[in-house]
Amino acid sequence: MPSLNHYGVTMSLMRDVRIRAPSSDEREEFFEVYNTGLPGVDEISEKRFSEWWERCYESGELERLWRVAVLGKTIVGVVINVFNDILRWGFIWELAIHPDYRGQGIGTYLIKESEKILKKHYPDIRELAIGVKTTNYRALSLYEKIDYGIRFVELHLRGKKWIPEGQSTLKIEPPSQDIIPDLMKLTPDSYWSTRNEDSWRELLKPEHRIFRTNEGLVVGYIRMLMEKRKKPHTEIQFNIRPDYGPQVLDACMELLELETVEFWIQDNHQDILDILYLKGYKRIESEFLLRKPVIK
Repeated sequence: MPSLNHYGVTMSLMRDVRIRAPSSDEREEFFEVYNTGLPGVDEISEKRFSEWWERCYESGELERLWRVAVLGKTIVGVVINVFNDILRWGFIWELAIHPDYRGQGIGTYLIKESEKILKKHYPDIRELAIGVKTTNYRALSLYEKIDYGIRFVELHLRGKKWIPEGQSTLKIEPPSQDIIPDLMKLTPDSYWSTRNEDSWRELLKPEHRIFRTNEGLVVGYIRMLMEKRKKPHTEIQFNIRPDYGPQVLDACMELLELETVEFWIQDNHQDILDILYLKGYKRIESEFLLRKPVIK
């Protein structure tokens, strides 16, 4: 049996594998390795990935938080890290190892290096977090061995748009920068909170919509992503004021062009989950969130 070092990487491979930030000309190779991680990583089009890469290159995140594992001149593993400054969580957001190099400890090595750089760049970090598909038992076992524990489940539901029973009283508008203080008070639909002003400035798009009551209270923010290829559907991401979920979702249905709708919803949104299950929505996949406290 080959000997292992403290990262769990075989010693012979450890001598040859280097971990570093990706260079600006490695986008295509990074994306190729990223895609070998499916279904363990989120599927994304090359266009959207390129936009993501460019944003992170310009902001410096590519240098700070993205890493590649390189063997010789070949990228054999990639990891993308994110820091949430409201929760003070460091996310090991996406991790992919080329199939030819799995089971040799490279994933563990990338996770450990990710933990180091997150702690280095964000001294006030409180937790480390990883998302993993609930069917990926091998990865789940690996993360639990290095002290990550399950905290909650994120559910991916698919169903059909519905016709609201009554006329919505909510006003629907495109977003503007001046409503960011109101948006920061909404409850995020998942563990990547959006209560930071800079995050909202980057997130706001003219095609997104906000929902107000007649009194002017902002009670919802909806992002609708249409996928017209393969299986046409609209993915809905939302931030909603507590107790206004049913009203916002009903109003949202009036905006949809496609019949099929998909939601990613954290399992503590029981009121919204109850609505969707009653309307015939089915789970198509789900993801655990695992967390590890940072001990200082």
